[in-house]
Amino acid sequence: MKFSWQILNYFLNLQKIPLNKFEESLTLAGLEIDTIEDKREISDRIIDLNITANRRDIYSITHLATEISAIFNIPLKIKHKKFLIYKEQKHNYIIQLSNNILYYKLNIVHNIINNKSPQWLQNHLLAYNIKSQHILKDIQEYIKIKWGQKILIINELDETYLRNIFKKNDNQNSQFQDMNNINSSIIICFPIYNYQLECNIQNYTNDFFYAYEETIRLITTFTKGTISKSKEFFNKQLIQKIKLVKIDKIKINKKVIQKTLGPLNKKNLKFLSKQQIFVTLNQLNLKPLYVNKDKTFIIKIPKSRIHDLKRKIDIIEEIGRIYGFKYFLNKLPPTNKKGNITEKSYNIYKITHILRNIGFNEVINSSLNKPINHLSDHINLYNPINEEQKKLRNNIIEGLIENYKYNIKQKSSKITIFEIGKIFYKNNSQQYIEETHLGGLIYNQNFIRTTWTEKIKKLNWFHAKGIIELFFEKLKINIGWKTLNIKQVNDNLIIHFKDLMHPIKQIAICNPLNNEYIGILSEVNKKHLYNLSTDNRPIYFFEINIEKLNNFILRNQHLTYMAKPYSLYPSVIRDINIEINKYKNINYIENQFIENKEYFIESIKIISEYNNKISKKRSICLRIIYRSNNRTLNSEDINHIDKNINKYLFNINKE
Repeated sequence: MKFSWQILNYFLNLQKIPLNKFEESLTLAGLEIDTIEDKREISDRIIDLNITANRRDIYSITHLATEISAIFNIPLKIKHKKFLIYKEQKHNYIIQLSNNILYYKLNIVHNIINNKSPQWLQNHLLAYNIKSQHILKDIQEYIKIKWGQKILIINELDETYLRNIFKKNDNQNSQFQDMNNINSSIIICFPIYNYQLECNIQNYTNDFFYAYEETIRLITTFTKGTISKSKEFFNKQLIQKIKLVKIDKIKINKKVIQKTLGPLNKKNLKFLSKQQIFVTLNQLNLKPLYVNKDKTFIIKIPKSRIHDLKRKIDIIEEIGRIYGFKYFLNKLPPTNKKGNITEKSYNIYKITHILRNIGFNEVINSSLNKPINHLSDHINLYNPINEEQKKLRNNIIEGLIENYKYNIKQKSSKITIFEIGKIFYKNNSQQYIEETHLGGLIYNQNFIRTTWTEKIKKLNWFHAKGIIELFFEKLKINIGWKTLNIKQVNDNLIIHFKDLMHPIKQIAICNPLNNEYIGILSEVNKKHLYNLSTDNRPIYFFEINIEKLNNFILRNQHLTYMAKPYSLYPSVIRDINIEINKYKNINYIENQFIENKEYFIESIKIISEYNNKISKKRSICLRIIYRSNNRTLNSEDINHIDKNINKYLFNINKE
């Protein structure tokens, strides 16, 4: 859309703004300038703007001037006059108009003369590539360009004809095109369109008075016509409806604006202040009201912007656009706030970390597979991609066995792998169940040797069981082992492994509190290892239900340690020999010594022990460290403590 620089300066003083700054600021504000063309023959400069779809309200020079005034924060040379069309006055004609029209202002011009348009008017039209036709048509085009106001010029004075035009909203056929056929009197109509209709976004203007006054002044000056007293026509039904429509207002909290736009691009990373937001909203003519109690801005949307300012984010975007997005930080500020992690995810991470530390490698297999265990029920897919991926797995182990077969073909002698993934099955109620399981496979032919002269021993059942116990020990979980009777077990976790388990070397992992099955440890059934060179070598697997495991994993919320200050006084070390019964627990005696504060004992260490088979007693040498927290111990203190200890030991031996 093209705009005249000369007419633009009628509304704003742009002489002090460099052209390159003007172009850059408009582009950053969302009004991209395609070209700026100098027309020296008419002493003007034409700005060709690329107006986006949401800014259809910028269709005349006065609307562009209002936008530039907000961008550069410079005042307009004219002030908008508020025009109230709802106030019914005397001599106003309340008639039925088209739903497209709110109001008509009408004047009759008598004794017009067909004069040629002045040169300045022809130049303005020429800047927009509009050819001058006659004075009335040229004025009509000029007012539309400058003020965005449509003018209807009717070459009929019949009142009935005029009313029909108003009702039908027929403003095309009623206008004249040929100045030679015009009467000496014409009717000039100034309509105000219904701004609530989407089609009238570019037919509504806030500067109706200025457009009306300049039109009358130009016509009387250049046609020498006489203007009659104006008449006003109101759309009664439409006005009553609009009276009931509430003015569009949006409430936005100050913190929401600050959080959305982010901090300013400064060293202290401050946000927009309340005053800065208030000034920016005033520049946009949004008439803000700040409620200090709620720290909220109440914003009134002007009629020209109701089509694109509908949400809170639209207002925030306008604030950033006018203030300047370049002044805000263009990256997310660093934050030390950590995200939340579910207990299940934390436990899975912990399990993975422990298994890697004890020598396992993690693998990932697809949940879609071709099962090797045909005795177990699987969920079928209706339209599988291929035969190898036509069923959902109901256990992790089948995929691990396939991994084992592949690695054996690659001549691997040690295979310790695990996987954490989803399994799927139907329960007894035919409901689809999805669970997270941990599966692992252990195979190692060179596991351990007791001395260098002996041969390396392969992994056996007890080694595999010890690895699982080590895993649970690192998880700080006490588990139970339970023998299995496959025929009597009805647990879904066990049923899925019937065909995979060794008939003898199998055991269930259970919760010791309620004996609930949480997993299984077994040797792989040899029939699934046919055609392999390792048919006779033991391969062990385990599978654990992580949902059930989570129920009794305890997370330490605090430390059980007690902090106490060090003593500033020196210690005294004594070695004593005590004789106690053969079956008396030395730990019990140590605890009794340390808990008795009169002994001032800091620590006790066993140096040596001698068993007397004849008296059936033990002679134990103890190194005791004495220390007080408030004074230095002397010989009398130590002798007194030794007497009390001997007295205590004498009583112990009597028991």
